[in-house]
Amino acid sequence: MTDIHWMQRFQYYEKALVKLQHMVQRLHATPDDEAVHMAVVQAFEFQLESPNTN
Repeated sequence: MTDIHWMQRFQYYEKALVKLQHMVQRLHATPDDEAVHMAVVQAFEFQLESPNTN
């Protein structure tokens, strides 16, 4: 029997990472806005913990 839990978590991580990469690209428009940077990190963490959200 194979434990697929870690595979699912890795898939969630990959999905969250793709979204983070897109968000970081958008950060270039507001490079000095610390609040935006913090929001991006928080959004990544939320996506990682809640993989079923868009």
